Amino acid sequence: MHANFALIAATYIDVAQADSDYRRLAQWFNDRERCAELDAVIVARKASGESRFHRERSLSGATADGGALGLAAGLAAALFPSVGADIPSSQAGDRAALQAVAGVISTVLSRSDQMKVGAHLDPASAALIIAASMPIAGELRDELVRAGSTLEASVHLDEATVERFVQVARRLS
Repeated sequence: MHANFALIAATYIDVAQADSDYRRLAQWFNDRERCAELDAVIVARKASGESRFHRERSLSGATADGGALGLAAGLAAALFPSVGADIPSSQAGDRAALQAVAGVISTVLSRSDQMKVGAHLDPASAALIIAASMPIAGELRDELVRAGSTLEASVHLDEATVERFVQVARRLS
């Protein structure tokens, strides 16, 4: 099934601010009993300058198995490949799945949009990256009360294709 997704990148001065908005999103998600419409991850910059996951699970508790689930982590991995190092080598299937989703995101999000989002996030100490179905994107932006700035890009993708890429990546890992 083809669907339109909003990819929202919000910048923060620190992880605590990003965590606060992440918890607001989780509460919003739970209050509305949504399923598979929202995924969010926090990426934080370490003292070494490396970007790493701070929170990498989707708000619904699932991992990158297709649909909106894993798209936020996939965008993070496409922009900041170092986040893949957060997944232990003993979980090669999960690492491969993340890279598969990153590959799909890199294909459906134009290079200029990738550069724009990356440049938006680069100076931030922490970022909240959200993937959501288009109809709820506006409501979600309203929940980002601590964000310094936000940037949104939209993608059109086939959820079944994402699932197939993830399954193949897991099998081959």
